[in-house]
Amino acid sequence: MLLEVVNFFQKSLIALGSVLGRAFSARILLSLLCILIIATSCNHKNTLFSMLHETALKDDAESQLALGYMYYMGKNGVRKSCSKSFYWYGKAAALGNDEAQAALALFYYKGECNAVKKDFAKTFYWAQKAAEQNNAMASFILSIMYYKGCGVGKSMENHMLWLKKSAELGHRAAKIMLNVYKNNKHIPIE
Repeated sequence: MLLEVVNFFQKSLIALGSVLGRAFSARILLSLLCILIIATSCNHKNTLFSMLHETALKDDAESQLALGYMYYMGKNGVRKSCSKSFYWYGKAAALGNDEAQAALALFYYKGECNAVKKDFAKTFYWAQKAAEQNNAMASFILSIMYYKGCGVGKSMENHMLWLKKSAELGHRAAKIMLNVYKNNKHIPIE
């Protein structure tokens, strides 16, 4: 019975997501499904994970993204594992998922959890791929890379270009940085 309810709810949310567009992310779908499962007062913590894992194995990028997130956060009865998170984000990124591409860029930028060594060339590669799909986080990563000169030449022009793009796409930190620059006249805003 629970699986039937979850399947119906999932189909309804996917339909809603197609109406709302790309902004309706897999994380939102995942969160809403978790709420549904908790609301049913059943002890089926692994039901969601099993369903996602099954569809992820069939090359569903959204499910792979959700698994990457679950492993990264260690949520919903899933044991935290940076290496498994990296694996699933990599699968989704290879299928063109911009959120997974941005997540990989962060893994490479930080040298996340000993699962990955810092690699600014790979950071730039994945951030650029995601930014080409209008991913706000990836645009922000590119902005920071140009500001600091990490793997690319320092360039205030490129820093500002990507910072503005990220802010336009709704990235909160980018908006804050632009306001700081504008208010302090640190960097001219055109």
